[in-house]
Amino acid sequence: MQKAESLSDSETAEVLEYIAIMESLGETRTKPDPLDELILKLLLESVHVDKNSFDASDRTVLRH
Repeated sequence: MQKAESLSDSETAEVLEYIAIMESLGETRTKPDPLDELILKLLLESVHVDKNSFDASDRTVLRH
């Protein structure tokens, strides 16, 4: 606490600005990017489609 009390007004402003920047970077990291979310959704859907088509072909082979 002694160090914080000894800061000048401009130094205090710099520290507060630094804290604000770090907080905004943290928020950016926790919020998913909409483009990333879309890509992930499309990838998961394509895996699901591939799995379903693979399962259907397996059933056809097993029936013959």
